[in-house]
Amino acid sequence: MKQIAKALGYFLLYYVGGQIIFAFIIQYCMGLYAGGIARSEGTVFSSIEEAQAYGINFYQNNMGIDLAGRAIVLLLLLLVIFLIRKKNFAKETCMQTTTGKKWLAAVLGAVFVIFFVNGMVGLLTPSNQLESFEQASSVLYAYPLWQAILANALLVPIVEEVFFRGLIFSRLQKVLPNVATALITSAIFGLVHGQLLWMLFAFIVGLVLSFVRIKSGSILPTILMHVMINTYATVVSYGILNITSKVVMIALMVLGLASIVGCVFLMNKACKEETDAKVEVSTVVL
Repeated sequence: MKQIAKALGYFLLYYVGGQIIFAFIIQYCMGLYAGGIARSEGTVFSSIEEAQAYGINFYQNNMGIDLAGRAIVLLLLLLVIFLIRKKNFAKETCMQTTTGKKWLAAVLGAVFVIFFVNGMVGLLTPSNQLESFEQASSVLYAYPLWQAILANALLVPIVEEVFFRGLIFSRLQKVLPNVATALITSAIFGLVHGQLLWMLFAFIVGLVLSFVRIKSGSILPTILMHVMINTYATVVSYGILNITSKVVMIALMVLGLASIVGCVFLMNKACKEETDAKVEVSTVVL
């Protein structure tokens, strides 16, 4: 129960702290800043509604600052907590180094998500739900590209991996089987993403990340995967990459499907090599 309570505590820190309390503080500060800009420009509002509309528009055009700010505050808060408790941040969040094969396997796992999972979600999702998803997604990419790269592609993936595959996963793993731990953390990871299609996609991504987390024993490869996945989503959403050819899409989906085979093969091979090396060392010592 102690480990489950710790996992719950870290989730509440992420959700209540990061998504509610810190979000409110940062958004309030952004509102004050927007008001300062309006005053410096001599803008006069005829009503409270007009002032609120100005503030909302400013926030939507700079939402990346809010997302990046929340991520930075959460990471700094964790550093302070572990410093006070005299705990090693890297150890507590499972940032162990790993082998080259496992890094390559992680890259292949990301390719699987980017091309195959994305492709399947697009093919199997009803058009009306896909339109709803695209409308909801458009809000996340209404701000400048540099903000999206900083927040969506870099800081948010790092924070989510630290909490979900790091702190929460490792605590549950101590009292639950790996499969149960992967399912629970992936389900929670999906739920916090809100929109139905996002939740489904995040759940599937969470399972792939969990596999790599279990096999590698570290969140460093999953951070790389998450950054790759979100970077792809960013460049597509901003029109930097636009794949319209059905032949190319099918070819990429095939590549993605083949990539998961390579990911599983390399991960299992790397784990077997590590096990064999430990057995050989133990034999020599004896």
